Amino acid sequence: MNRDDSHPVDSLVQRYLERQAGGPEAEALSERILNSVRVAQTPRASRKTARFFWFTAALAASLMAFLGGWYLQPLQANPQAVVRDALQAHSLPVDRLYLVETRLDPRNPVSQMPGANHLKTNLLWTRGNHFLLVPPDGKKTWAMGRDSDNDFWMAIPGNPGMGMRMPMEELPEPVRAIADLLTMRMETLLNDVLVDFHLEGKFNEGGIFTVAAYPKFPGPQTRVSSVFMEIDSPTRVVRKVVIAKINRGLPVANVTFRLVEIGNQPDNSYSLEGHLGPQAQVHLPSDKPSFVAIVSRLLNRAAENKRSPRPGSP
Repeated sequence: MNRDDSHPVDSLVQRYLERQAGGPEAEALSERILNSVRVAQTPRASRKTARFFWFTAALAASLMAFLGGWYLQPLQANPQAVVRDALQAHSLPVDRLYLVETRLDPRNPVSQMPGANHLKTNLLWTRGNHFLLVPPDGKKTWAMGRDSDNDFWMAIPGNPGMGMRMPMEELPEPVRAIADLLTMRMETLLNDVLVDFHLEGKFNEGGIFTVAAYPKFPGPQTRVSSVFMEIDSPTRVVRKVVIAKINRGLPVANVTFRLVEIGNQPDNSYSLEGHLGPQAQVHLPSDKPSFVAIVSRLLNRAAENKRSPRPGSP
């Protein structure tokens, strides 16, 4: 049986590099690594030594493929690839804090009402598709979020405190509209952008890749007219998102999410129980009279207009 002079690692590494880096620089680099290993081996080398050299070559070439795919790929990346990488980055269990700034679109008739067009700010913690929305002043007067069971919840801490909880898919339309306006489910957003939006992207100074996304097939049920994202090239973390919200084709508001912190939140911070004491009243959709009352109260608190503090103001 004739033995091929080439080693299986040759083709394996070559295919891996072509798939991951896709560039001639990475292919040439892997070939240099493998050639240096071939030269280092002598006819007298033992099989064990040969395996060691091939393992070292494979490891080194794979590392180059990784580096090529991570650092060289941005030079030729398309927006779809960058968004897919961002989706993978945000699927990790990492807590990220975003400053949420909401302003009514000037074309929205409601914005012409006295006091209606002030900038509203809140803080949003995200972990994958989980989120926690709280006031910007640090006071725990209310909170809303989405837990690991895909339940939407709202809470007013206190003594004893009260809250509500229901499945996301069962949210009444007014509640869903407010939740969509004030919050962001990063994994869902990135998935929707990949599937339902036309993407345009480019690299900017500072290692930032910008993506502009527009619906492929806008219609009466379309809720978003555009999404603008700033994605950090080395980490693929979304640093800024600007979403233009619409309703039945009419502009509603522009919502901006700015990454301000990467930290650690307790697991229960994304659940209703993490914000209420043991004696708190928890309302469910079956408690219709009280449920409607608490939803109205909570939404009024969460969506109330807040003036953005001026520089130097207390």
